[in-house]
Amino acid sequence: MDLSTHKKKWDAVVLVDACMTTSMDPCTDNCQLDVKVNCIHRFNKHVHVVSCNGFASFMRFTDSQTVLYFLWQLLKGDFNLDDEDCRYFIITQDKGFFRQTFKEWTRQKNQKTMPVMIFDDKTKEIKIWFDAEKTNGGVKRSRPHQVIFEIINVDFDARSTDDIARQKIIVDEINALISQEAQ
Repeated sequence: MDLSTHKKKWDAVVLVDACMTTSMDPCTDNCQLDVKVNCIHRFNKHVHVVSCNGFASFMRFTDSQTVLYFLWQLLKGDFNLDDEDCRYFIITQDKGFFRQTFKEWTRQKNQKTMPVMIFDDKTKEIKIWFDAEKTNGGVKRSRPHQVIFEIINVDFDARSTDDIARQKIIVDEINALISQEAQ
């Protein structure tokens, strides 16, 4: 996969953990006009949402497997991983997600064949270094990439009871984080 030929430019990619029990609504012809529909048009910038519902949820992935699943979604998707302006967020209700991912990852047996993960406890970021194939004139070369996942814990219990309210909270949180970066 040649990662440098992807065309779409994203300001942020939001990865929604399976424990969220919510995902963004699909876009419809009139979704921009209906304030009850929380789709990607509610974001202030160009944002892509990847949900962990479906296959990953059915497989009951551990937290570290969820991070790898999200990385896989980025690799197989239409993302320019060399874009330094794009931010990657993992949204979860699981307050122990970061620490559990760290524990699981440090227990892995085949560390040499896996991506390198660096955990920053202060910022709640997971930095991942991995090699991806780059095609240059028909010759495949391994090339290092770095992705930084920012872990965002959202507490829905005190603020919402339904999916529409939860989706709005996610949109508001991401919009606030993206606008902080611009200042």
